[in-house]
Amino acid sequence: MSPTIVYTDGGCDLKDRGVGAYAYHAILPGGAIEEHVDGCWGTTNNRMEMRAVLVALQKLEIGQPLCIVSDSEYVIKGITQWVHGWIENDWITSGGTPVKNRDIWEQLHAITRLHDVQFQHVMGHSGHVGNERVDALCTAKIKQLRVQRQKGMPFEVDGSGSILPAYVA
Repeated sequence: MSPTIVYTDGGCDLKDRGVGAYAYHAILPGGAIEEHVDGCWGTTNNRMEMRAVLVALQKLEIGQPLCIVSDSEYVIKGITQWVHGWIENDWITSGGTPVKNRDIWEQLHAITRLHDVQFQHVMGHSGHVGNERVDALCTAKIKQLRVQRQKGMPFEVDGSGSILPAYVA
């Protein structure tokens, strides 16, 4: 069975209150395309990179082989190598500090165990079509979030699970 190829990306502008976005672009075995993009405020680039992979794994069919293609070495090494040591050390790094983004790492670890998933690294901004597509989706979403906030529309703050009115923050 040929795998679903899933390109993921996340981005964030820390200079603008941490407005960020994440996206995935999946090419299913029959050639159909599935995409998802979303974003929030008060986040980081790493959290958005992680969220892109997490949401793709949550939305795509379990049992279908997946190849996640990401430009984030942090995500790929974190989920394929580091997470095992973190769990063994009760979510403490080798340097003795708590693991950052534990909330998403725990979810990623649990869901990757349900999927037949492999990870592939690609250099960001190198002309790779799938990676450029998800980067463009993220950039457009960040612009959209800025416009929504300028118009006084409510917005989500990462990790809070709440929607705040635009006049807050």
